[in-house]
Amino acid sequence: MELDFNVINLINTVLCVIIVVVGIFAFLKSKRQTVIVITASFFLFFVSHFITFLGLDGSFEVAQIVVRIFAYLFALYSVVYIVLPKKISQKA
Repeated sequence: MELDFNVINLINTVLCVIIVVVGIFAFLKSKRQTVIVITASFFLFFVSHFITFLGLDGSFEVAQIVVRIFAYLFALYSVVYIVLPKKISQKA
């Protein structure tokens, strides 16, 4: 195993960790579902970047594809959840 010190990958990995940490604190404060789902998507992106950083991307190529698909789906879910109008449970 040889570490891949590609600057772009290192920056992506570090930024994902920062977003995950801030996201956890934001969720603890807001308790909003969308915050934790977005945080989960960035955690999955972190996993993908970390695999590349460790130089294991050749061995885990299929796993990386699956992880990234789920990360994008989590992000998409959050955006759609925010944009779609909420159903009114009580009528006036």
